Amino acid sequence: LSVVGPSNQGQQEEVLLRGRCIGRTWAGGWGLRCTAACAEGSDFCGSHVQRDRWKTHGRMDGPLPPAKEEEMARTQRRLIAQGKRPPVDHGATILVPIPN
Repeated sequence: LSVVGPSNQGQQEEVLLRGRCIGRTWAGGWGLRCTAACAEGSDFCGSHVQRDRWKTHGRMDGPLPPAKEEEMARTQRRLIAQGKRPPVDHGATILVPIPN
């Protein structure tokens, strides 16, 4: 049973062809890639394009803005001290050593 009708299927295929947003999100201090689809003609989703919001955490294929890098590293040190680990094995912006 398919819940996707013919018109919705075409829209879904169009979104998939645009790809996934390259913006970095805070993600609890771990810096993960945005999960939204790109806006048409952009590397970013509509939310990250709006008022250049992508500049807050940067692009996943580029550096973090310096102030955000310091904040993220501080947050990661605190999380690790609490015994927490990154939510994924690959794809997070890890700025501090992760103990085994």
